[in-house]
Parts: sequence; C-alpha cells; structure tokens
Amino acid sequence: MRERAGALSKNQQIALILGLITLIGLALRIPSMNDTLLWDELSTHYVVFDRSFGGMLDMVRGEQEVSPPLYFIFAWLFAQLGDPSLTMRLPSLIAGLATIPLTYLLGAWTVGRKAGLVGALLIAVSPFMIFFSGNGRAYTLMIMFLAGSTIAMLLASETGRARWW
Repeated sequence: MRERAGALSKNQQIALILGLITLIGLALRIPSMNDTLLWDELSTHYVVFDRSFGGMLDMVRGEQEVSPPLYFIFAWLFAQLGDPSLTMRLPSLIAGLATIPLTYLLGAWTVGRKAGLVGALLIAVSPFMIFFSGNGRAYTLMIMFLAGSTIAMLLASETGRARWW
C-alpha cells in the first residue's frame, strides 16, 4: 500500500517522537539550572571561576581535584560566557540531553524501536538524570560517553571496522 502524500514515514514519525521526548527532557531540566550550588559543585566553581585556562588545569592536576580534566575544560569554557554558577552547568545539561537520543539508538539497535523510545522517555523523565543534568559535575558527561562508546562497540563488532574501536 502506498503512503499518502504528506504522510510521515516511519523514520520521520520516530524522529518527531524522539524530538518531543528530548524537548520534555529539556523542559524538566531547565528549572534546576538556577539552583544554588551545592556540595561538589562548589569544588567545580572553585576550580573554574576567575582562573586562566592554565590555572584551571593546574588546579585539576593538583591535590584539589581527583576527577579527570575533561569536564573542567568544558565547564571553564562555558564559564567564560557569563555567570559561572549557571554556565558551568551547561556541559551537564547538553550531555544529559544528548543521552536521550543515544539511549534511543542503543535501544533501537539492541531490542527494537519501541523499546528504544521507552528507554529514551525513561532517561528524559528520570529524576536522577534530571538532577545530574543540572549539576556542575561530570556525571552526565560520563553517562553520555558510556552510551556513545557502547554504540561504537556495537558498530565495531557488526561492521568489523577498526575505526569504531
């Protein structure tokens, strides 16, 4: 049976649904962006606020911080855009939102499209993911890289191409 003119294809429908799920995730995460800095976010603020790039790296290399430097590099770059207590959280927000479609891709690849959409929705509305997407630490960045590296591993094993490893 032919599709009607103007009707969305299955891929377009899924893209639309995934976009809506991601927008729901964004709407749920925005309110926490203005929360007061708490706990280890204060450490991130201390490392990135009012320091040069080299000074920030020196702080990360020293005894002050035991976390890997990638998040601090992103936080420092974003902190240059305005109020660091807000902008240093943007890498977490972006990574938390990127995890939503990555979860769909991983689910669609391994257990099917519907399960991928359910997984993406669960990530979008998860209280933990919402909290950590507004937290100025590397938690959501790690989750995003975990999902991305799992997809890369699946690509490597399916295609046999070394570049995915």
